[in-house]
Formats: sequence, structure tokens, C-alpha cells
Amino acid sequence: MNPTHDPLTRLLESWRVDPSPDPGFRPAVLSRIAAGNPARDWPGYLRTHAALWTAAGLVILAAAVWTGHQAGHARNQADRSALLDTYIRNLDPRAMSRPQT
Repeated sequence: MNPTHDPLTRLLESWRVDPSPDPGFRPAVLSRIAAGNPARDWPGYLRTHAALWTAAGLVILAAAVWTGHQAGHARNQADRSALLDTYIRNLDPRAMSRPQT
């Protein structure tokens, strides 16, 4: 590869950064970490997550209502079919003459 004679390349090669150490860096970082993660207690947890748990509860409630409705509808259809079969069998002379299965 051919070396370039670009002045920017030479400037970047000669550039060095020597930062002075900050004695308060570690305590500042630890204090920011501690401020971002406050101690959790049960009421504090509920306050911070109330919307999430409310939404989850509503989704679970909606699923239970829908499942119960579908199960009730299926049971209603089965009962209706059995009642209709019994009603027709007791009223229709053609159905009365046939043996029951």
C-alpha cells in the first residue's frame, strides 16, 4: 500500500490524547448508579409497575370472559340439540316408530 502524503493523515498520526485522571470519577459513577436503582419495597414496586399489572390483569380478565362465553355457548348448543332431538322424537310419529339409537 502506498503511503499518502496527506497533511491530515500526518496530523492524526501525531495526535495523542493524555487526559488527566479525575479523582471524583468513580464516586460520581457509583452515585449515579445508586440514584438510578433506588431500593425497592413492595408499595414502591406497585406504584412503578401499576400500569403494567393493570394491563396484564385486564388482558387475563378479557381472556377468561371470552373463554367462559365460548364454553357457555358450546354447552348451550349441545343442550339445545339434545332438547330438540327429544322434542322431535316425542312429537313426530315417524320418529316415534323408529328405534332409538
